[in-house]
Amino acid sequence: MTEDTLKQSLAHTLAQGIGAQVTAGDPSGSVWVSANAGTGKTRVLVDRISRLLLAGTPAHRILCLTFTRAAAAEMANRINASLAGWAVADNDELTKQITDLTGAPPEPDMLRRARPLFARVLDVPGGMKIQTLHGFCESLLGRFPIEAEVAPHFQAGLQKFADHPLVGEARGVGLIGALEIVADKATKTPFAENHLIGEQVVRAAQKNGLILRPIGESVIFAPPFIITKAEIDDMFARTAKVLDEIEAIVEKDGLRAAAVTAAAE
Repeated sequence: MTEDTLKQSLAHTLAQGIGAQVTAGDPSGSVWVSANAGTGKTRVLVDRISRLLLAGTPAHRILCLTFTRAAAAEMANRINASLAGWAVADNDELTKQITDLTGAPPEPDMLRRARPLFARVLDVPGGMKIQTLHGFCESLLGRFPIEAEVAPHFQAGLQKFADHPLVGEARGVGLIGALEIVADKATKTPFAENHLIGEQVVRAAQKNGLILRPIGESVIFAPPFIITKAEIDDMFARTAKVLDEIEAIVEKDGLRAAAVTAAAE
């Protein structure tokens, strides 16, 4: 293959790739994009958003989801940089950029719409909705916790610990819960401070793959909004195992009797 033939082949391949990106960037169609890292997938998404804005879609009506926070930040930065450039470009440069974006020369009305887009995006409360999948799910469950039935399931599971010998009270709201750890359920007598029962519960929970937070005489549950019912069941099954382990230690070492005797003196 001669040098000229190679250049022609590369130019043809490049033209095909650019053409494919322009096609994939058209928001009027649903597309699947499969490509290696660094080959322009993020650019295609940015182009689709830019073309939606050019077509008149309000910025607050656009939702873009990515896998990582870094990718979301990168997309937001690219969109802002592109729109900022449109705001200050002269007509010739703006015409060229939009032609490269859409594959066709823009009408004068499109040029007029392009210039104020940057300001309109900046005016969106909280910025454009470019989020991770987890972030979007958290916001959705946060807005509709009753419909998702996650919080009621969590609270129902939490209340099952009310009868455990170590628990004086099980209380919570939404996806936040607490178990008050006591030596005597009837009088709510706490364990001696030096016995560190609450901290023992937290450490045992960590060994069982569960994160609890000690606050005073209570241990706190604060799972993420994206938790599922199955994960809640698993979390409480591990909690039951932990409480039973600590109860065995309390009985073996006579810690409950010591606490009740000390409180009576």
